[in-house]
Amino acid sequence: GLLAAHSIGAEIHGAEYHLPTNACIPLADQPGRTDTWEAFGNLIPQTRKIKEIVVNKSGNRFQAEDEPGADKRERALVEEGGRAWVILDEGMINDDDPVVIGWSSEMLREEAAIGSRAWVADDLTSLAQKSGVDPDGLVDTIKKYNLAVETGVDPLGRETLPTPFTGPPYYAIGVHAGAVIGFAGLRVDTDLRVLNASGIPIQGLYAAGEILGASTTMGNGFAGGMMVTPALTLGRFLGQKLGTNPKKN
Repeated sequence: GLLAAHSIGAEIHGAEYHLPTNACIPLADQPGRTDTWEAFGNLIPQTRKIKEIVVNKSGNRFQAEDEPGADKRERALVEEGGRAWVILDEGMINDDDPVVIGWSSEMLREEAAIGSRAWVADDLTSLAQKSGVDPDGLVDTIKKYNLAVETGVDPLGRETLPTPFTGPPYYAIGVHAGAVIGFAGLRVDTDLRVLNASGIPIQGLYAAGEILGASTTMGNGFAGGMMVTPALTLGRFLGQKLGTNPKKN
C-alpha cells in the first residue's frame, strides 16, 4: 500500500521515529540477520525474576536488567547498536523460568552447544571469544556484578540481585532489536485524505489503519496494541464519511 500510494505522489513520513522491540532471537539457519527472528528473550521483569545480566559488545552492562520501563529498555538497546548478549551460568538456568520464550532449559543447552545463537564455555574468556564479546570487559563485569550481589548495591541501580555467578559452565545468548510494526506511513489531513509532498490532497485517495504508520499515533514511542484502536476508529470514521456522499468524495 505504501509503495502503491508513493508511486502516484503520496508522501511517506515518520521513519525517523523507528523504535524496535527488545531481545529478539535470530533464525537458526540465519544467525547473522537482524531483520527477522524466531523467538524472544524473556527479559521482562514484570513476568519473571531476572537472574542473568545483559552486556554489550564491550562486555559491559549498560542498564539495570530489572528496569521496569519497556521504553527505556528498548532505547538502551538501540543506543548499543541493536545487539546485546544475555549472560548466565548453570545455576541461573531453571526449567520453570525459561530465559527464551518457548525454549526449555535443555533446548538452551543444545543451542549453546551448537554455538550460533547461544554459546557455552567453561570460562568467561572463552565464552566471550565464542560469542563475540570483549573478554576483558566481560570478566571485569562479572566481578563487579558479583560484588553488587554481595553488597546489595548495584552501580546501575538494579534491585533484583538474587544470585551471583558461581562457576562454569557459562552461557551467552545473542539478542537483537526487531521491528514488529512500521513507524513510517502515509501523511494525511484531518479528513484522512492522503497528501503529496507539497501537502496537497491526492484526489480520491484516503488512508486509515496501519498504513498511516505508528509515528502518526505514537510519535517517538512504542506501545504494543496501539495500532489496533486507531485502525478501528479511523476506519469507521472514514467509512462513515465516504458513505455519506460517495460521489462527492
